[in-house]
Amino acid sequence: MARLLIPILISLLSSGDALYAAIPANTIWEVRSTASDLNGAGFSLGVGTPVVSASATLAVDATLNTKVTSSAYNFTAADVNRWLTVTASPILAIVLTGNGSSGCTSATVAIGGAGSGATATVQVGGGVVTGTTITAIGSGYTSMVNAVTFTSASCAVLPTGYATLEFTPGWYQILSTATNAATLDHSPAAISSTVGTYTLYPGVDYTQQTGAQVVIDNSAITTSITTTVITFTGYTPTSSDLGNTVNFASGTNITAGSTFSITAFTSNTWTVDRNIPSSGTTTNAVGKMGGAFASFTQLFSAMVGSNKAFVKATGTYTMAATLTLSLSVTPSPTVPFTKIIGYNSTRGDAGMATVQATSGSVTYMFNTNGSNGLLLANLIFDGNNQINSQCLGLGTASTLLNSICKNFKTKGIILTGGNVMENVEIGPSTSANSFPLYSNGDLSATRLYIHDNTGAQPALSNSANDLRLSYSVIANNGGIGIDIVRAAEIVDSTIYGNASDGIRTESGTYGALVRNNIFCKNGGYGLNSVTAGFAASLNLEGNAYCTGPNTANLLGPRNNVDDQVSNAIDGVNPRINSLDLFLSADPFTNAAGHDWTLNALSPGGAQIRGLGLPGSMPGLSSVGFPDMGAFQHQATGGGQTSSASAQ
Repeated sequence: MARLLIPILISLLSSGDALYAAIPANTIWEVRSTASDLNGAGFSLGVGTPVVSASATLAVDATLNTKVTSSAYNFTAADVNRWLTVTASPILAIVLTGNGSSGCTSATVAIGGAGSGATATVQVGGGVVTGTTITAIGSGYTSMVNAVTFTSASCAVLPTGYATLEFTPGWYQILSTATNAATLDHSPAAISSTVGTYTLYPGVDYTQQTGAQVVIDNSAITTSITTTVITFTGYTPTSSDLGNTVNFASGTNITAGSTFSITAFTSNTWTVDRNIPSSGTTTNAVGKMGGAFASFTQLFSAMVGSNKAFVKATGTYTMAATLTLSLSVTPSPTVPFTKIIGYNSTRGDAGMATVQATSGSVTYMFNTNGSNGLLLANLIFDGNNQINSQCLGLGTASTLLNSICKNFKTKGIILTGGNVMENVEIGPSTSANSFPLYSNGDLSATRLYIHDNTGAQPALSNSANDLRLSYSVIANNGGIGIDIVRAAEIVDSTIYGNASDGIRTESGTYGALVRNNIFCKNGGYGLNSVTAGFAASLNLEGNAYCTGPNTANLLGPRNNVDDQVSNAIDGVNPRINSLDLFLSADPFTNAAGHDWTLNALSPGGAQIRGLGLPGSMPGLSSVGFPDMGAFQHQATGGGQTSSASAQ
């Protein structure tokens, strides 16, 4: 069921709005189009006194690596949708990074790190250390890489290495229980692993449901609220409530739509993370705990920096006006990205949720230009051919993964800078003047498919700073394929059927690396420098150009990148381009059908199979055989594949 996302502009700076600032950073949100924006929708990890605390008794089942048991605790139905955290682990193995010097006859090893009890023996052969054997796995180790110390009287140079963990520290949700065992949402360790250290928290995550768990209706359930304490009549709180958020729709001195995290309870009270009424005591509040939100509007109003939201593909999320999110974090090892992730039926399944414009007043469907450190994944932005529609404005140091932008009229995706994109499709669009992808700063992108956008603007335009593009297809667009203003690295890509040049450099070719690309059927040159006078250079060679009927680049393969005349010195013993390849026939399996894998025909795709660079490198005897273009062919008997996806 589609939900209408009303116009809203919300500024959620990480240091900012007092209404939302206290929601914990480790809060998870859920959005489902079939739910309600009056629901609580959030759950904060690690709240309350643990049911089990730091117990080194977690064991993985012998046949199913998501099933666990504990000798210290029997998992029951009451634990379903609770979260446990694996905090420490025994040692799995020692990885040798150096075998020591010749002449070693014996050695011992000690395992460091935060844990204890792990021991190992050392094997020596041929005068060097050949391996180690864990003799006691120990427990309580918290680092994924733990230092080890070798000692030896015979090794002039000691061996080196590190120890790895058996369990992966992190958070795991309990999906089901049976016969004292719990099935988790993902695996903490390999089958039959033991002695994992875990803590189980009491709160039950009620977000992954359509309806609320507790409905404060000021009738059957009433409250008296003073500062941070909610006193109930008609409801008995339990430890299962901890970590959930409560969303108030109304009440004297309460801001409608404000969301609070439950941090403590008694038999008749909840305590939340901050004051609820602005003053006095409120006795007429209406609100809900549990259940998912129905819209991005309410989600954006509740999130704070480093939160993670999951959006289920239960229907199309319709939008009648631009939705703006301004919420900034600086990602670091201690400050996670703020994440919004679509899914189909199970979190993490890479299914996509669809956002669709329904009005000509929509500019950006998501305007996150003011958000730093945002990660969006598994989303479809459908402009629905609305007159002003744009898919997305993405802020600084932000990432877009596994998403689609289509049917936009003015702009597809606009980037602020310091962005990363992977597995993103942009197109089709039918506007005469649309920008499919426009970057105002550094962009690192791989596996982009920008196609069938009829506007005359470049399909990919980088107006400032650096562009790094690989394993991408830029095809059948109405203007230039890729327009470069600053330094760029464009490799292993297919640039086909664009109405103008395949790649155009606006300020010359210095600082550009263009290699292992295929240029076919573009309406201008394959590779064109607007400015003349640039001599041939290795960094622009090693590409394939179609030259045959119906596949050639209309004006030729290259222009203004092989000068020997404008500057006299360039004509002295000039570099002769010997690495480019020229194809007299279509190299693709079915370009018209969007199959950009290389055919096995000669002339055709067979001419560029295994001939990409580097074939060899200075100082090395190794030889490689990469294909040109976005896809690698599958070698006989296995090996590299190309038909399913780009590298």
